[in-house]
Amino acid sequence: MSRGPRLGPLYKILPQRDWDAASGAIPWADIDRSDGFIHLSAAHQVRETAAKHFADVHDLCLIEVDVGRLDDGTLRWETSRGGDEFPHVYGEIGGDAVVGCSALPWIEGSHQFARQVPLPLCQSPLPGELALRLERAEASMMLGLGRAAKRVLPDGSPATLIRGSAVAAYFEEHSPLSAFKGWGVDGAPVAADLLAAETMLGDAVGVEISSHADPETLVMLAARGYRAVATENVLFRALGTERDDTSSVSLVRVAPEDAEAWGRILVAGFTHGETAPPELSIFGRLTVALAHTHAFFIVVGTTRVGACSMRFDHELAMMNGSSILVEHRGQGYHRAAIEQRLRLAKQAGCRFAKLDVEPGSTSHRNAHRSGFQLSHTRTTFTRPSAD
Repeated sequence: MSRGPRLGPLYKILPQRDWDAASGAIPWADIDRSDGFIHLSAAHQVRETAAKHFADVHDLCLIEVDVGRLDDGTLRWETSRGGDEFPHVYGEIGGDAVVGCSALPWIEGSHQFARQVPLPLCQSPLPGELALRLERAEASMMLGLGRAAKRVLPDGSPATLIRGSAVAAYFEEHSPLSAFKGWGVDGAPVAADLLAAETMLGDAVGVEISSHADPETLVMLAARGYRAVATENVLFRALGTERDDTSSVSLVRVAPEDAEAWGRILVAGFTHGETAPPELSIFGRLTVALAHTHAFFIVVGTTRVGACSMRFDHELAMMNGSSILVEHRGQGYHRAAIEQRLRLAKQAGCRFAKLDVEPGSTSHRNAHRSGFQLSHTRTTFTRPSAD
């Protein structure tokens, strides 16, 4: 019996006409009404579900559901096809729990899931395969942040742009969060995609390029006046037997009403206590609103000493945004928060973890001590403003 990640995305396959006729909530199919629950699939099950139940239906859509937004107590994992445990929801799945919808193209006799649901990695993936999977996860998170921004900033002008595996997201004017990610990782870059991202993001566009991207990306960026301004290491490790918890650190899940307080702590840690750019004030609300994501206060006793988060992208735990307040550094809290999240990811059914760090930083050293190794580097390019 297989057991997939319990906190990552779940999926419902529907004929497009049924979804078009729905009001945002997931409609009950005939089999759902007959069985008394809504059938969903985890990532490792969805392809077989399509082949078994929708082999002759070409006009399908894939509905993405956030586990964390289902009503308490309605989700049960129950043994079904082939002895596997499937997610069944005994109740309604409202529009708030639906975080994505995309068409399933029918190509050469089968439904294509490549962009929405990546195939599982083998236990020892090749470097190029690993880098592609991690960069697709990063682009997927960018798309999720763009969707979250439309809820958090309803009066603003957030926007997203999808070009193959690349995603650009614009949040608000002067926001350092706006960026174009994943360009050139799936083959030769297309110049029109860069121009479209520039049009949406403006002069301050930041383009993040993987060291495994097609080299032509660098040629195109140089021709348009871009220059490298920052580099980060993308680290990776398989999850196995994690260390026992011997620290005094605990992770406390952030409630929606505490999102801004969490964001202030996270940003204060990143900026070493200096005044943060006002454009970062939305970061807490964006992260808490991001699908498949848990934000945590790092707590010692009753004191909040830092903040961190973790996003579940199928089998991959993305350990994002971790910082410790200046006055609490040097006591092992950062590494303890890494170890805590690794245990949570393992318990949730993830097989791998990803962490981005500044090369040579304390975070880099702590990650190395926790078993992370280098997958690849990612460089951010910008170009001078037209002003």
